[in-house]
Amino acid sequence: MSAPRDLDEGVAVALEQTRAHRAALTRGSSFAADSLHRLLRCTRCHRWNLDTRAFAGSLQLADGGRRACRDLAELVSIVASQHRALHREDKVDPCVCGAPPLALSLRAARFFHGVPGSGAELIVELRYAHEAVAAIRVARASWDGPVAYLTDATDEAVAQAFMVPLSTVGPWRAALSAPDGAVVAIEEGLSIAAFGQGQAGLRASIDEALASDPDLRAYGLTAKVVSDPTWQWLRDDASLRERPDTVLVMLLRHDVMTARVAVLAARHGLGARREGDTVWVEDGLARWPVDLPTVIEEGFRRGYTLSTMAAAAVALCRERIEAIQGFVAAVEGLRPGVTFAAQGMLLTPTHEGAVGRPFDLRVAPFGGVADADTLERDLRFHFNESPPWADPRWVCPCGAARWVAERVLYDLDLDAMPGGRADVVALGPFGDAGATAVLCVECDRHVDYAVGPLVDGADGGLAGLRGRVGEGLARFERGVRVAEHADAAGRRLALVEGAAIVDAVAHPRLRRGLAEAVIPGAAGVAVEVLHRDLVLLCEEGAEPALASQLAAAGPVIVAMERGHAPPGIAWRGEVDPGATPAGRFPRRGE
Repeated sequence: MSAPRDLDEGVAVALEQTRAHRAALTRGSSFAADSLHRLLRCTRCHRWNLDTRAFAGSLQLADGGRRACRDLAELVSIVASQHRALHREDKVDPCVCGAPPLALSLRAARFFHGVPGSGAELIVELRYAHEAVAAIRVARASWDGPVAYLTDATDEAVAQAFMVPLSTVGPWRAALSAPDGAVVAIEEGLSIAAFGQGQAGLRASIDEALASDPDLRAYGLTAKVVSDPTWQWLRDDASLRERPDTVLVMLLRHDVMTARVAVLAARHGLGARREGDTVWVEDGLARWPVDLPTVIEEGFRRGYTLSTMAAAAVALCRERIEAIQGFVAAVEGLRPGVTFAAQGMLLTPTHEGAVGRPFDLRVAPFGGVADADTLERDLRFHFNESPPWADPRWVCPCGAARWVAERVLYDLDLDAMPGGRADVVALGPFGDAGATAVLCVECDRHVDYAVGPLVDGADGGLAGLRGRVGEGLARFERGVRVAEHADAAGRRLALVEGAAIVDAVAHPRLRRGLAEAVIPGAAGVAVEVLHRDLVLLCEEGAEPALASQLAAAGPVIVAMERGHAPPGIAWRGEVDPGATPAGRFPRRGE
């Protein structure tokens, strides 16, 4: 299509208003959402109207939003088809004159994609005639500069204009097409390599570079990376079937990634410091960790460049830090004069000389700051402000009734408890290593692991205390997120995420209750614990390969969301079909 002539100055002037709408949408964002701005003209009053849509992810438009666009041609094709859904599927506001959406005629549109690492945005501009695409242009625009249209709308021209490719698919294909193997640079700090097992020279040079530079790391193209829809093109590559020994590696410098995170954080007034493979993004007491291997592996899975990985990580850190700051401000409002000491993700409060139980910042602030009454209960628990009439064995410091329960903790969390393990009653290791089942007393909101002093006062000692675990099963509740899957035969599998969901696996009745809530009616269900907050349920006979893929991908996705990689727990078991179901497992948002 030829470039449009700007004879209709009204369209040209109105189209420039999309820049202001885009700026308002992305102001203060380090990882700006893609957006489509459609210019509509009312056929009744002739006013201009703007309809704006935002998209999640980075160019995540292909296959119904399941994967990112592989190249500029695919992006332009998808954007050029958006007008078909304007009045059929999309909800468009009526004109201010009262004319219905059907009276609005589509005249032009602009799609914006912020290209991380370039300081500029890619624009796909469309003009319409009789509701059909009449012309398309591709442009580059800095955040506050003019729109510069590209004379050659190709992936090579885009890479030259932005100094970074739009997608990593092109470089991967270039590396694969080299008969003797190749190392292809994508941007500063990031390269990719493809070579066969027999190409010893190239492999030796890569091994030498890795051995001499600790900040240069190699990330192999693993099964869980390739399983993402982003890599369907690679799974369909016929030439790779003839070269099954081909090795694909991403080479990324951790120091460059750290520097990029630090620069983006500084733009928002945040500090960044590196400890080993973790970069802490922080603002005073509020902090959030960026676990570099986890973030990079997840970015690799999504086909991101280094700049995009860094932008996504900083955007998540900002969101988490703002939530933590809101939580701290709420605590200070209820306990004036409280001070805090930060150690990792634990925040220990001190009020009027009393040192309280630490808040776990990975859990406490999220889901919104609690209402004042709930937060007041939390503070009474953390400062051990028990009512004077309370029996500490069966009444929580917050004033609610307690019961005995069994929970699973990481050993490192047990060691980090105030006072260590002195008063913790361990029931034995849980799984292969690194986790322990313990007794605790809990109310509907708080858990106390220092139950050693209760053993002597309990009828029957430890056995009597442990025998009371069943009394609290009816009160057990965990909100969960469920990702449902099925194999070719229709057998069901599900990744279940929830705070300390592993506690629902420790008891046979809770295990049965979880299975009935997630995979109802299954004759047999296998359970695999991936870490404290994530388990995999598989209906009997489910495809082992699919189960393995889910077990590998689940922890990476959760770690990306949280900014750190929690230790795994290796435990596998079966659901007892004869056990009485117990516990409630409401799905979040329901």
